[in-house]
Amino acid sequence: SSTGASLLTIRGNLIVTQGFVDIRITGGVNIGGNIEVNGTSTFTFDPDGPGVPATTALPLQLNGTALQTIGGTALAGAFTLSDDARLQINNAAGVTLQRPLTVQREFILTNGLLNTTATNLLTLAANATGGSATSFVNGPLARSTTAGAATVVFPIGKGAAYRPLTMNTTAQTSITTFTAEQIEANALGAGISDPDANGRIVLKRVSQFRYFTVTPTLAPPTGYSGTVTLSFGPDDRVNFPGNGDLVVGKRDNATTLWANLGRTTSTGPAGAIGGPNVSGTLTSDIFTTFSDFTLASTDMTNNVFAPLNPLPVALTSFTAQRQPAAGVQLTWSTATERNSAYFEVQRSLDGRSFGPVAKVAAQGSSARSISYTSLDRSAPAAQLYYRLRQVDTDGSASFSPVLSVGAGSTSLTLFPNPARTTISFRVPAETPLPYRILNQVGQQVRRGQTSVGLTTLDVATLAAGSYLLELQTGAGRVVRRFTITN
Repeated sequence: SSTGASLLTIRGNLIVTQGFVDIRITGGVNIGGNIEVNGTSTFTFDPDGPGVPATTALPLQLNGTALQTIGGTALAGAFTLSDDARLQINNAAGVTLQRPLTVQREFILTNGLLNTTATNLLTLAANATGGSATSFVNGPLARSTTAGAATVVFPIGKGAAYRPLTMNTTAQTSITTFTAEQIEANALGAGISDPDANGRIVLKRVSQFRYFTVTPTLAPPTGYSGTVTLSFGPDDRVNFPGNGDLVVGKRDNATTLWANLGRTTSTGPAGAIGGPNVSGTLTSDIFTTFSDFTLASTDMTNNVFAPLNPLPVALTSFTAQRQPAAGVQLTWSTATERNSAYFEVQRSLDGRSFGPVAKVAAQGSSARSISYTSLDRSAPAAQLYYRLRQVDTDGSASFSPVLSVGAGSTSLTLFPNPARTTISFRVPAETPLPYRILNQVGQQVRRGQTSVGLTTLDVATLAAGSYLLELQTGAGRVVRRFTITN
Protein backbone atom coordinates (compact mmCIF):
# COMPACT_ATOMS: atom_id res chain seq x y z
CA SER A 1 0.00 0.00 0.00
CA SER A 2 1.26 3.46 -0.88
CA THR A 3 -0.25 6.75 0.29
CA GLY A 4 0.64 10.41 -0.01
CA ALA A 5 0.17 13.62 -1.95
CA SER A 6 3.33 13.61 -4.09
CA LEU A 7 3.55 12.42 -7.69
CA LEU A 8 4.70 8.81 -8.06
CA THR A 9 6.72 8.17 -11.23
CA ILE A 10 7.42 4.66 -12.52
CA ARG A 11 9.64 4.83 -15.59
CA GLY A 12 9.59 1.10 -16.31
CA ASN A 13 7.00 -1.65 -16.02
CA LEU A 14 4.64 -2.05 -13.09
CA ILE A 15 4.34 -5.83 -12.52
CA VAL A 16 2.25 -7.35 -9.76
CA THR A 17 2.89 -11.11 -9.48
CA GLN A 18 1.73 -11.90 -5.94
CA GLY A 19 -0.30 -10.13 -3.29
CA PHE A 20 -2.12 -6.82 -3.38
CA VAL A 21 -0.98 -3.34 -4.41
CA ASP A 22 -3.13 -0.39 -3.31
CA ILE A 23 -1.97 3.09 -4.40
CA ARG A 24 -3.61 6.09 -2.71
CA ILE A 25 -1.69 9.12 -3.95
CA THR A 26 -3.54 12.32 -4.77
CA GLY A 27 -0.48 13.60 -6.63
CA GLY A 28 -1.10 11.02 -9.36
CA VAL A 29 0.93 8.18 -10.84
CA ASN A 30 2.93 8.34 -14.08
CA ILE A 31 3.85 5.00 -15.64
CA GLY A 32 6.30 4.81 -18.55
CA GLY A 33 6.10 1.05 -19.11
CA ASN A 34 3.53 -1.73 -19.08
CA ILE A 35 1.04 -2.61 -16.36
CA GLU A 36 0.92 -6.36 -15.66
CA VAL A 37 -1.29 -7.92 -13.01
CA ASN A 38 -0.61 -11.66 -12.90
CA GLY A 39 -2.00 -14.69 -11.13
CA THR A 40 -4.54 -13.85 -8.44
CA SER A 41 -2.87 -10.60 -7.41
CA THR A 42 -4.60 -7.22 -7.54
CA PHE A 43 -3.62 -3.65 -8.35
CA THR A 44 -5.95 -0.87 -7.19
CA PHE A 45 -5.57 2.86 -7.83
CA ASP A 46 -7.68 4.70 -5.25
CA PRO A 47 -6.14 8.17 -4.84
CA ASP A 48 -8.22 9.27 -1.83
CA GLY A 49 -9.04 5.95 -0.24
CA PRO A 50 -12.36 4.10 -0.04
CA GLY A 51 -15.41 6.32 0.21
CA VAL A 52 -13.46 9.59 0.04
CA PRO A 53 -14.40 11.84 -2.90
CA ALA A 54 -11.54 12.93 -5.14
CA THR A 55 -11.54 16.68 -5.55
CA THR A 56 -7.94 17.45 -6.49
CA ALA A 57 -6.47 13.98 -7.07
CA LEU A 58 -4.41 13.63 -10.24
CA PRO A 59 -4.83 10.69 -12.66
CA LEU A 60 -3.02 7.45 -13.33
CA GLN A 61 -1.18 8.52 -16.47
CA LEU A 62 0.43 6.28 -19.08
CA ASN A 63 3.08 8.50 -20.63
CA GLY A 64 5.75 6.22 -22.09
CA THR A 65 7.52 6.72 -25.40
CA ALA A 66 7.01 3.18 -26.78
CA LEU A 67 3.75 1.22 -27.10
CA GLN A 68 2.44 0.37 -23.62
CA THR A 69 0.11 -2.46 -22.58
CA ILE A 70 -2.31 -3.05 -19.74
CA GLY A 71 -2.66 -6.78 -19.10
CA GLY A 72 -0.86 -9.68 -17.51
CA THR A 73 0.15 -13.27 -18.18
CA ALA A 74 -2.89 -14.59 -16.31
CA LEU A 75 -6.03 -12.51 -16.25
CA ALA A 76 -7.39 -13.87 -12.99
CA GLY A 77 -5.67 -10.95 -11.28
CA ALA A 78 -7.62 -7.71 -10.98
CA PHE A 79 -6.69 -4.20 -12.12
CA THR A 80 -9.16 -1.78 -10.55
CA LEU A 81 -9.68 1.95 -10.73
CA SER A 82 -11.80 3.22 -7.86
CA ASP A 83 -14.87 5.39 -8.41
CA ASP A 84 -12.78 8.53 -7.81
CA ALA A 85 -9.80 7.57 -10.01
CA ARG A 86 -8.95 9.05 -13.39
CA LEU A 87 -7.07 7.35 -16.25
CA GLN A 88 -5.03 9.41 -18.73
CA ILE A 89 -3.51 8.32 -22.08
CA ASN A 90 -0.55 10.53 -22.95
CA ASN A 91 1.72 8.42 -25.16
CA ALA A 92 2.09 9.17 -28.87
CA ALA A 93 3.02 5.52 -29.46
CA GLY A 94 -0.29 4.39 -27.96
CA VAL A 95 -1.57 2.00 -25.30
CA THR A 96 -3.08 -1.46 -25.90
CA LEU A 97 -5.61 -3.06 -23.58
CA GLN A 98 -4.94 -6.76 -23.00
CA ARG A 99 -7.70 -7.12 -20.41
CA PRO A 100 -11.13 -5.51 -19.83
CA LEU A 101 -11.03 -2.26 -17.86
CA THR A 102 -13.67 0.05 -16.35
CA VAL A 103 -13.16 3.77 -15.70
CA GLN A 104 -15.91 5.16 -13.47
CA ARG A 105 -14.83 8.76 -13.07
CA GLU A 106 -12.86 10.35 -15.92
CA PHE A 107 -11.00 9.06 -18.96
CA ILE A 108 -8.58 11.64 -20.35
CA LEU A 109 -7.34 11.43 -23.96
CA THR A 110 -4.32 13.69 -24.35
CA ASN A 111 -2.06 11.99 -26.89
CA GLY A 112 -1.97 8.59 -28.57
CA LEU A 113 -4.53 5.85 -29.23
CA LEU A 114 -6.02 3.35 -26.81
CA ASN A 115 -6.31 0.08 -28.74
CA THR A 116 -9.22 -2.15 -27.71
CA THR A 117 -11.02 -5.29 -28.86
CA ALA A 118 -14.42 -6.83 -28.13
CA THR A 119 -12.69 -9.02 -25.50
CA ASN A 120 -10.35 -6.38 -24.09
CA LEU A 121 -12.96 -3.67 -23.80
CA LEU A 122 -12.84 -0.26 -22.12
CA THR A 123 -16.07 0.67 -20.29
CA LEU A 124 -16.73 4.27 -19.25
CA ALA A 125 -19.25 5.50 -16.71
CA ALA A 126 -18.86 9.16 -17.73
CA ASN A 127 -18.00 11.14 -20.83
CA ALA A 128 -14.33 11.22 -21.77
CA THR A 129 -12.23 14.38 -21.73
CA GLY A 130 -10.27 15.26 -24.84
CA GLY A 131 -10.40 13.11 -27.95
CA SER A 132 -8.81 14.26 -31.19
CA ALA A 133 -7.36 13.06 -34.48
CA THR A 134 -4.24 12.06 -32.52
CA SER A 135 -5.90 10.59 -29.44
CA PHE A 136 -8.99 8.34 -29.46
CA VAL A 137 -10.21 4.82 -28.71
CA ASN A 138 -9.06 2.67 -31.63
CA GLY A 139 -11.65 -0.10 -31.46
CA PRO A 140 -14.91 -0.74 -29.59
CA LEU A 141 -15.82 1.38 -26.57
CA ALA A 142 -18.56 0.68 -24.00
CA ARG A 143 -20.55 3.33 -22.11
CA SER A 144 -22.78 2.59 -19.13
CA THR A 145 -25.89 4.76 -18.96
CA THR A 146 -28.59 5.41 -16.39
CA ALA A 147 -32.29 5.84 -17.02
CA GLY A 148 -33.51 9.15 -18.41
CA ALA A 149 -32.26 11.67 -20.94
CA ALA A 150 -28.52 11.95 -21.56
CA THR A 151 -25.89 12.91 -24.11
CA VAL A 152 -23.32 10.14 -24.43
CA VAL A 153 -20.13 10.70 -26.45
CA PHE A 154 -18.01 7.87 -27.85
CA PRO A 155 -14.52 9.24 -28.76
CA ILE A 156 -13.91 6.41 -31.23
CA GLY A 157 -11.99 6.00 -34.46
CA LYS A 158 -10.19 3.38 -36.47
CA GLY A 159 -6.65 3.54 -37.81
CA ALA A 160 -6.01 7.16 -38.77
CA ALA A 161 -9.70 8.19 -38.93
CA TYR A 162 -11.16 9.76 -35.77
CA ARG A 163 -14.97 9.87 -36.03
CA PRO A 164 -16.58 10.48 -32.61
CA LEU A 165 -20.21 9.36 -32.27
CA THR A 166 -22.83 10.91 -29.97
CA MET A 167 -26.03 9.30 -28.68
CA ASN A 168 -28.61 11.96 -27.82
CA THR A 169 -31.00 9.99 -25.60
CA THR A 170 -34.38 11.64 -24.99
CA ALA A 171 -35.96 8.74 -23.07
CA GLN A 172 -34.77 5.49 -21.50
CA THR A 173 -36.35 3.62 -18.60
CA SER A 174 -33.61 1.07 -17.89
CA ILE A 175 -29.92 1.09 -17.02
CA THR A 176 -28.01 -0.01 -20.13
CA THR A 177 -24.45 -0.36 -21.36
CA PHE A 178 -23.90 0.43 -25.05
CA THR A 179 -20.88 -0.55 -27.14
CA ALA A 180 -19.97 1.53 -30.19
CA GLU A 181 -17.38 0.78 -32.86
CA GLN A 182 -16.29 2.37 -36.12
CA ILE A 183 -16.04 -0.11 -39.01
CA GLU A 184 -13.78 0.77 -41.96
CA ALA A 185 -15.61 -0.98 -44.81
CA ASN A 186 -18.21 -0.49 -47.53
CA ALA A 187 -21.52 -0.18 -45.69
CA LEU A 188 -23.70 -1.59 -48.49
CA GLY A 189 -23.87 -5.17 -47.17
CA ALA A 190 -27.27 -6.69 -47.94
CA GLY A 191 -28.41 -3.54 -49.75
CA ILE A 192 -30.99 -0.76 -49.35
CA SER A 193 -34.68 -1.12 -48.50
CA ASP A 194 -37.19 -0.37 -51.28
CA PRO A 195 -39.80 0.73 -50.45
CA ASP A 196 -38.72 2.30 -47.18
CA ALA A 197 -40.65 0.83 -44.24
CA ASN A 198 -40.65 4.18 -42.41
CA GLY A 199 -42.38 6.02 -45.24
CA ARG A 200 -39.34 8.22 -45.85
CA ILE A 201 -37.72 8.79 -49.24
CA VAL A 202 -35.88 5.66 -50.31
CA LEU A 203 -32.10 5.74 -50.02
CA LYS A 204 -30.09 5.72 -53.23
CA ARG A 205 -26.65 5.01 -51.76
CA VAL A 206 -24.77 4.57 -48.50
CA SER A 207 -21.17 5.33 -47.55
CA GLN A 208 -18.52 3.17 -49.15
CA PHE A 209 -15.99 4.21 -46.52
CA ARG A 210 -17.31 3.34 -43.05
CA TYR A 211 -20.25 2.67 -40.78
CA PHE A 212 -20.83 2.47 -37.03
CA THR A 213 -22.29 -0.19 -34.77
CA VAL A 214 -24.07 0.71 -31.53
CA THR A 215 -25.35 -2.29 -29.58
CA PRO A 216 -26.66 -2.86 -26.06
CA THR A 217 -24.18 -5.11 -24.24
CA LEU A 218 -26.79 -7.34 -22.55
CA ALA A 219 -30.45 -6.57 -23.30
CA PRO A 220 -31.99 -3.76 -25.37
CA PRO A 221 -32.99 -0.75 -23.28
CA THR A 222 -36.65 -0.31 -22.44
CA GLY A 223 -38.53 2.80 -23.48
CA TYR A 224 -35.62 4.09 -25.56
CA SER A 225 -35.84 7.00 -27.99
CA GLY A 226 -33.16 9.34 -29.23
CA THR A 227 -31.00 10.48 -32.11
CA VAL A 228 -27.44 9.74 -33.18
CA THR A 229 -24.83 12.25 -34.35
CA LEU A 230 -22.22 10.98 -36.80
CA SER A 231 -19.06 12.91 -37.59
CA PHE A 232 -17.33 13.03 -40.96
CA GLY A 233 -14.01 14.18 -42.39
CA PRO A 234 -12.76 14.94 -45.89
CA ASP A 235 -12.31 11.25 -46.73
CA ASP A 236 -16.05 10.67 -46.18
CA ARG A 237 -16.61 12.77 -49.33
CA VAL A 238 -19.20 15.15 -47.92
CA ASN A 239 -19.09 18.51 -49.68
CA PHE A 240 -22.57 19.90 -48.87
CA PRO A 241 -23.60 19.08 -45.25
CA GLY A 242 -26.67 21.30 -45.43
CA ASN A 243 -28.16 19.48 -48.42
CA GLY A 244 -31.39 17.72 -47.43
CA ASP A 245 -30.50 14.60 -49.42
CA LEU A 246 -27.67 13.80 -47.00
CA VAL A 247 -29.22 11.62 -44.28
CA VAL A 248 -28.32 8.97 -41.73
CA GLY A 249 -28.90 5.38 -42.80
CA LYS A 250 -29.84 2.70 -40.26
CA ARG A 251 -30.10 -1.09 -40.28
CA ASP A 252 -30.63 -3.68 -37.54
CA ASN A 253 -27.53 -5.74 -38.41
CA ALA A 254 -25.26 -6.72 -41.30
CA THR A 255 -27.84 -9.09 -42.83
CA THR A 256 -30.68 -6.55 -43.02
CA LEU A 257 -31.32 -3.65 -45.42
CA TRP A 258 -30.44 -0.02 -44.86
CA ALA A 259 -33.36 2.38 -44.24
CA ASN A 260 -33.56 6.15 -44.22
CA LEU A 261 -33.27 7.51 -40.65
CA GLY A 262 -33.57 11.08 -41.88
CA ARG A 263 -31.77 14.12 -40.50
CA THR A 264 -32.41 16.96 -38.07
CA THR A 265 -29.27 19.13 -37.96
CA SER A 266 -25.80 19.31 -39.43
CA THR A 267 -22.60 21.22 -38.74
CA GLY A 268 -19.63 22.18 -40.88
CA PRO A 269 -18.93 24.67 -43.68
CA ALA A 270 -21.87 25.55 -45.92
CA GLY A 271 -20.31 23.63 -48.82
CA ALA A 272 -21.59 23.35 -52.37
CA ILE A 273 -22.22 20.84 -55.14
CA GLY A 274 -18.88 20.07 -56.75
CA GLY A 275 -17.03 21.85 -53.95
CA PRO A 276 -14.23 20.54 -51.74
CA ASN A 277 -14.85 17.88 -49.11
CA VAL A 278 -15.42 19.22 -45.60
CA SER A 279 -15.60 18.07 -41.97
CA GLY A 280 -18.66 18.27 -39.74
CA THR A 281 -21.49 16.30 -38.15
CA LEU A 282 -24.92 15.00 -39.12
CA THR A 283 -27.70 14.23 -36.63
CA SER A 284 -30.44 11.72 -37.39
CA ASP A 285 -34.15 11.75 -36.74
CA ILE A 286 -35.62 9.84 -33.77
CA PHE A 287 -35.05 6.07 -33.54
CA THR A 288 -36.00 3.45 -30.94
CA THR A 289 -33.95 0.35 -31.86
CA PHE A 290 -30.33 -0.42 -32.73
CA SER A 291 -27.64 -1.08 -34.18
CA ASP A 292 -25.83 0.12 -37.37
CA PHE A 293 -25.59 3.71 -38.66
CA THR A 294 -23.90 5.33 -41.66
CA LEU A 295 -23.91 8.39 -43.90
CA ALA A 296 -26.35 7.98 -46.78
CA SER A 297 -28.11 9.92 -49.52
CA THR A 298 -31.52 10.00 -51.16
CA ASP A 299 -30.09 11.63 -54.31
CA MET A 300 -28.74 9.81 -57.36
CA THR A 301 -29.10 12.46 -60.07
CA ASN A 302 -25.68 14.12 -59.67
CA ASN A 303 -22.56 12.98 -61.46
CA VAL A 304 -18.87 12.60 -60.77
CA PHE A 305 -18.06 15.88 -62.48
CA ALA A 306 -20.13 17.85 -59.96
CA PRO A 307 -20.34 15.48 -56.96
CA LEU A 308 -22.88 15.86 -54.17
CA ASN A 309 -21.93 14.32 -50.82
CA PRO A 310 -20.62 10.78 -50.39
CA LEU A 311 -19.51 9.72 -53.86
CA PRO A 312 -16.71 7.24 -54.45
CA VAL A 313 -14.97 9.07 -57.31
CA ALA A 314 -14.17 12.76 -57.85
CA LEU A 315 -13.69 13.57 -61.53
CA THR A 316 -11.64 16.73 -61.95
CA SER A 317 -11.40 16.93 -65.75
CA PHE A 318 -12.89 15.35 -68.86
CA THR A 319 -11.98 16.36 -72.43
CA ALA A 320 -12.60 14.99 -75.92
CA GLN A 321 -10.57 16.12 -78.95
CA ARG A 322 -10.62 14.90 -82.52
CA GLN A 323 -7.24 13.75 -83.82
CA PRO A 324 -6.43 14.10 -87.56
CA ALA A 325 -6.87 10.68 -89.23
CA ALA A 326 -6.83 8.96 -85.82
CA GLY A 327 -10.28 9.35 -84.23
CA VAL A 328 -11.26 11.11 -81.00
CA GLN A 329 -8.93 11.22 -77.99
CA LEU A 330 -10.66 11.25 -74.59
CA THR A 331 -8.80 12.08 -71.39
CA TRP A 332 -10.00 12.43 -67.82
CA SER A 333 -8.59 12.66 -64.31
CA THR A 334 -9.82 11.79 -60.84
CA ALA A 335 -8.77 13.44 -57.59
CA THR A 336 -9.71 10.46 -55.39
CA GLU A 337 -11.29 7.04 -55.86
CA ARG A 338 -12.87 4.49 -53.56
CA ASN A 339 -14.05 1.07 -54.77
CA SER A 340 -14.13 2.24 -58.39
CA ALA A 341 -14.30 -0.72 -60.82
CA TYR A 342 -14.12 0.79 -64.32
CA PHE A 343 -15.04 3.62 -66.67
CA GLU A 344 -17.17 3.01 -69.75
CA VAL A 345 -16.72 5.50 -72.58
CA GLN A 346 -20.05 6.09 -74.33
CA ARG A 347 -20.70 7.80 -77.68
CA SER A 348 -23.82 9.28 -79.29
CA LEU A 349 -24.74 10.87 -82.61
CA ASP A 350 -27.63 12.90 -81.21
CA GLY A 351 -26.69 13.55 -77.57
CA ARG A 352 -29.59 11.39 -76.33
CA SER A 353 -28.98 7.75 -77.25
CA PHE A 354 -25.55 6.52 -76.08
CA GLY A 355 -23.67 3.26 -76.60
CA PRO A 356 -20.34 1.96 -75.21
CA VAL A 357 -17.19 2.28 -77.31
CA ALA A 358 -14.49 1.49 -74.71
CA LYS A 359 -14.00 0.17 -71.17
CA VAL A 360 -11.09 1.35 -69.01
CA ALA A 361 -10.21 -0.29 -65.70
CA ALA A 362 -10.18 2.11 -62.74
CA GLN A 363 -7.50 2.43 -60.09
CA GLY A 364 -9.91 1.07 -57.47
CA SER A 365 -9.11 3.10 -54.37
CA SER A 366 -6.69 6.01 -54.35
CA ALA A 367 -6.16 9.29 -52.50
CA ARG A 368 -4.02 10.78 -55.30
CA SER A 369 -4.77 12.17 -58.75
CA ILE A 370 -5.12 9.51 -61.48
CA SER A 371 -5.23 10.26 -65.24
CA TYR A 372 -6.91 8.10 -67.87
CA THR A 373 -7.04 8.14 -71.67
CA SER A 374 -8.96 6.33 -74.40
CA LEU A 375 -8.80 6.70 -78.18
CA ASP A 376 -12.02 6.16 -80.15
CA ARG A 377 -10.45 5.02 -83.43
CA SER A 378 -13.82 4.23 -85.03
CA ALA A 379 -15.29 7.70 -84.48
CA PRO A 380 -17.19 8.79 -87.63
CA ALA A 381 -16.55 12.13 -89.33
CA ALA A 382 -19.63 13.80 -87.83
CA GLN A 383 -20.59 15.80 -84.78
CA LEU A 384 -20.35 13.40 -81.82
CA TYR A 385 -21.27 13.37 -78.15
CA TYR A 386 -19.36 11.56 -75.39
CA ARG A 387 -19.89 10.78 -71.73
CA LEU A 388 -18.32 8.54 -69.07
CA ARG A 389 -20.21 5.92 -67.09
CA GLN A 390 -18.28 5.26 -63.88
CA VAL A 391 -19.10 1.90 -62.25
CA ASP A 392 -18.27 0.93 -58.65
CA THR A 393 -17.38 -2.52 -57.37
CA ASP A 394 -20.91 -2.89 -55.95
CA GLY A 395 -22.44 -2.25 -59.40
CA SER A 396 -23.69 1.30 -58.74
CA ALA A 397 -22.94 3.81 -61.51
CA SER A 398 -22.92 7.53 -62.23
CA PHE A 399 -22.42 9.62 -65.37
CA SER A 400 -20.19 12.53 -66.35
CA PRO A 401 -21.44 15.57 -68.26
CA VAL A 402 -21.80 15.19 -72.03
CA LEU A 403 -19.07 16.60 -74.28
CA SER A 404 -19.53 17.48 -77.95
CA VAL A 405 -16.91 16.97 -80.67
CA GLY A 406 -17.41 18.46 -84.11
CA ALA A 407 -16.59 16.96 -87.48
CA GLY A 408 -13.55 19.25 -87.68
CA SER A 409 -11.28 20.48 -84.92
CA THR A 410 -11.25 23.76 -83.09
CA SER A 411 -8.48 24.65 -80.66
CA LEU A 412 -9.13 26.75 -77.59
CA THR A 413 -6.50 27.95 -75.14
CA LEU A 414 -7.74 29.72 -71.99
CA PHE A 415 -5.53 31.69 -69.58
CA PRO A 416 -4.79 32.42 -66.77
CA ASN A 417 -6.18 29.34 -65.07
CA PRO A 418 -6.83 29.66 -62.14
CA ALA A 419 -8.03 33.25 -62.68
CA ARG A 420 -8.83 36.12 -60.34
CA THR A 421 -10.36 38.97 -62.35
CA THR A 422 -10.17 38.11 -66.09
CA ILE A 423 -9.84 35.18 -68.44
CA SER A 424 -8.56 35.38 -72.02
CA PHE A 425 -8.76 32.99 -74.95
CA ARG A 426 -8.10 33.00 -78.69
CA VAL A 427 -10.14 31.09 -81.24
CA PRO A 428 -9.04 30.94 -84.91
CA ALA A 429 -12.29 32.24 -86.38
CA GLU A 430 -13.09 35.08 -88.74
CA THR A 431 -16.38 36.00 -87.05
CA PRO A 432 -17.46 36.32 -83.42
CA LEU A 433 -18.74 33.17 -81.75
CA PRO A 434 -21.45 32.79 -79.09
CA TYR A 435 -20.18 31.80 -75.66
CA ARG A 436 -21.66 30.83 -72.29
CA ILE A 437 -20.17 30.50 -68.79
CA LEU A 438 -21.74 27.70 -66.73
CA ASN A 439 -21.42 27.11 -63.00
CA GLN A 440 -20.74 23.79 -61.24
CA VAL A 441 -24.32 22.56 -61.66
CA GLY A 442 -24.60 23.54 -65.32
CA GLN A 443 -26.50 26.80 -64.79
CA GLN A 444 -25.74 29.68 -67.13
CA VAL A 445 -24.19 32.64 -65.30
CA ARG A 446 -23.09 34.67 -68.35
CA ARG A 447 -23.42 34.68 -72.13
CA GLY A 448 -22.25 36.83 -75.05
CA GLN A 449 -20.18 37.00 -78.25
CA THR A 450 -16.43 36.61 -78.55
CA SER A 451 -14.21 39.11 -80.26
CA VAL A 452 -12.34 38.31 -83.45
CA GLY A 453 -8.92 37.10 -82.30
CA LEU A 454 -8.22 37.53 -78.57
CA THR A 455 -11.21 37.76 -76.21
CA THR A 456 -10.86 38.91 -72.60
CA LEU A 457 -13.76 38.50 -70.16
CA ASP A 458 -14.17 40.18 -66.77
CA VAL A 459 -14.94 37.47 -64.18
CA ALA A 460 -14.20 39.49 -61.03
CA THR A 461 -17.89 39.49 -60.02
CA LEU A 462 -18.19 35.69 -60.11
CA ALA A 463 -17.85 33.74 -56.88
CA ALA A 464 -14.77 31.60 -56.34
CA GLY A 465 -15.18 28.08 -57.71
CA SER A 466 -15.10 26.00 -60.89
CA TYR A 467 -16.79 27.05 -64.16
CA LEU A 468 -17.13 25.88 -67.75
CA LEU A 469 -16.54 28.12 -70.77
CA GLU A 470 -18.65 26.91 -73.70
CA LEU A 471 -18.17 28.04 -77.30
CA GLN A 472 -20.51 27.22 -80.19
CA THR A 473 -18.34 26.82 -83.27
CA GLY A 474 -19.00 25.68 -86.80
CA ALA A 475 -17.40 22.35 -85.85
CA GLY A 476 -19.57 21.92 -82.74
CA ARG A 477 -19.51 22.70 -79.03
CA VAL A 478 -16.15 23.31 -77.36
CA VAL A 479 -15.89 23.37 -73.54
CA ARG A 480 -13.00 24.30 -71.29
CA ARG A 481 -12.96 24.22 -67.49
CA PHE A 482 -11.48 27.06 -65.44
CA THR A 483 -11.28 28.06 -61.79
CA ILE A 484 -11.75 31.44 -60.09
CA THR A 485 -9.89 32.03 -56.83
CA ASN A 486 -10.28 34.81 -54.27
